[in-house]
Amino acid sequence: MLINYKNHSEKFELLKSGKLSLVENVKNFLSKIEQNKDINAFNFVFNDCIETAEKVQQKFKMDQPAD
Repeated sequence: MLINYKNHSEKFELLKSGKLSLVENVKNFLSKIEQNKDINAFNFVFNDCIETAEKVQQKFKMDQPAD
């Protein structure tokens, strides 16, 4: 599920809180790139971007205080 945000600070807070999944966000952008590949807007996409997103998302979870 994609959540709308007003700016990067708000997006960062949504990611840290777990309300926005970094992995799903990256997958969404990759899908949009694939759907529009004929316009050649991106020349290169890192192959490990989903793996990197998973690692960063895990770090966000580790930094959260226990309830």
